[in-house]
Amino acid sequence: MILTKRDKVIIGILIVVPTPLWILLVRAWWFMVIKASTIPMENVSG
Repeated sequence: MILTKRDKVIIGILIVVPTPLWILLVRAWWFMVIKASTIPMENVSG
């Protein structure tokens, strides 16, 4: 099986990048989604 340079880069990223970093990215993405839809939440005071 011959891997191209791009394949090696993708595999390297998937191996090197730790799972906690992916979790942080997902949380940050969800935070943006929730923040974008916080119009009804303005009436709720924490």
